[in-house]
Amino acid sequence: MIIRNISQQDSNYLKGIAILVIMLHNYFHILDNAPGENEFNFSLQSVLNLLHNLTSAPLDFVKQLFSFWGHYAVQLFVFVSGYGLAKSYSSNSPIVYKTYIINRLKKLYPAFFFAVFFLFCYKFAVDAFISNKDIDLITYVKEAVLKLTLFANLIPGQALTISSPWWFFSLIFQLYLIAPFLLTQRNRYTLWIVIVIAWLIQLSILFIAPEHIDYLRLNFVGHLPEFCLGILLAKQQKVKISSILFMLLIAVFIFGSFNRIVWLVSFTVAPILFLILSHFHNDHGKLSRLLRFFGRNSLYFFAVHGLCRAPFVPLGNQSAWGSWISAILYLIVVTSLTLVFKYLVERITLPLFWQKETS
Repeated sequence: MIIRNISQQDSNYLKGIAILVIMLHNYFHILDNAPGENEFNFSLQSVLNLLHNLTSAPLDFVKQLFSFWGHYAVQLFVFVSGYGLAKSYSSNSPIVYKTYIINRLKKLYPAFFFAVFFLFCYKFAVDAFISNKDIDLITYVKEAVLKLTLFANLIPGQALTISSPWWFFSLIFQLYLIAPFLLTQRNRYTLWIVIVIAWLIQLSILFIAPEHIDYLRLNFVGHLPEFCLGILLAKQQKVKISSILFMLLIAVFIFGSFNRIVWLVSFTVAPILFLILSHFHNDHGKLSRLLRFFGRNSLYFFAVHGLCRAPFVPLGNQSAWGSWISAILYLIVVTSLTLVFKYLVERITLPLFWQKETS
């Protein structure tokens, strides 16, 4: 199999897969009897729970698989981000750092800012009009301000506050900050050295202080390998993946659930597997168009979906069928609210937030 240039349509398709998998993962893993996942730290017990749950309740396989493995879609997002930046800044002209950062913030910040703001309005309304709801607005404001700095992940204990999926905003901004250094490296071996160093740092923490590996996994060091891999692929005309290599990658990915050393490598393998499997889709099919829709709006889905899970948990906990039905209803509601949110941000608040240069 030969992997060639990833077009904008391909990028949206991949991001569509990623955001759907992430939304389902973030819903299913808060339900009862979820196996756990090895996302920020490694536990052999999680995969043993998965195997036990699959054998004891096979009809519950959708919840079990998405809950355990769905977080790997984050790596696909990071990979595509590295690839897209490398293509956008592929010329030899120097990157003006200030302009580059401003452009990144213009893309990232409005959706995140107004998600935080609208959630505050909701909490304020509930606190004001529903007296039996105990909401600590002061704590929310403190956590929200820290989130809006886009450096919350660097503060221990703050990465997963308010809405846990929002940790990704801090991560991707950290990667944006260091990306110009990586993008300007003409020697591809420099990027491979960065990948190896990131692996070694994580490996050393995994052995010396495993209780702190989650801190690296929540921040840029834990995701440099797949980010650099995206940049490397963007610099290649094509990459050939043999059948033997494909099978080896699958073996590494699966074995990573059982071995903590291989686990670190599995995060870099995951986006390659997503990329290979995506080559079998029909560009003009309805499913592809639907996935590209989700991909084009993935930033807004990231901002909204974590806030919509709680109402569907009771139905999801009733049975395997209940979890399937509740997941579908959850996606419908999230999609509807995301489209409304996007309209508000782009048509009303976005022009106010980022004033036009002519004004």
